[in-house]
Amino acid sequence: MPVKTRSFTLFLLKDGYNAENALEDEHGLLEDTQASDLPANSRLFILDTMGRPPWWRGYLGVSLNVMQAQKGAILFLEASGRVFALTFGNVSYKLRDYAYHYDFGLRVTLNSLDPGALKSADMVEPGAARRKRTQVAISTDLTFLDFDGDSEIIKSLTGQVKDEHKDLFSRATGAASLKVGLKKNPGNLLRPAKAYWKSTKVTSIKKPSRTFKKFLRSKIRLRSIG
Repeated sequence: MPVKTRSFTLFLLKDGYNAENALEDEHGLLEDTQASDLPANSRLFILDTMGRPPWWRGYLGVSLNVMQAQKGAILFLEASGRVFALTFGNVSYKLRDYAYHYDFGLRVTLNSLDPGALKSADMVEPGAARRKRTQVAISTDLTFLDFDGDSEIIKSLTGQVKDEHKDLFSRATGAASLKVGLKKNPGNLLRPAKAYWKSTKVTSIKKPSRTFKKFLRSKIRLRSIG
């Protein structure tokens, strides 16, 4: 059976953080050590809450027995000497804010996206504390995303990746986390994770275009991830 494209959200933990200390106190997750298809060097934690009525059920006088519950998981995966947290469902808030790198996803997209095949960007103007999102119907570059490199900071990017990365993923969104679609079985997740770690190095850009040079000057101040 062919592998379907699945959506993955990855966080890169800071050096020294792992499954033992990256989760919030009283996180309520349960470790599943019996899962049959876990990748090597990984640990899986499950969020499985009991169902309860949503607040709007009583507010609107809903007669049906409507219940809601939170379900999700965090997979801690070691690759290239670093630990990634892959989140499934809305569980990223269970990670300590200071346990992961805030520019990981943006750094990978910066190094992996085709500069002429961008789809959207979130930008913020620090002085006025204004934020805007620009989306286009067809792939384009930063110029047509109405980006002002002198006064705005890019917070996230979405677009198509360069041809040399398409065996790993075809489209990506990068901010604090990296969101990608992958056709990989669990046992094959190590290879893309290693590639993403390699892609955090800004120096991997070869002859960046003028728009990407402008991007690099846009006050992002990407530091070397240690």
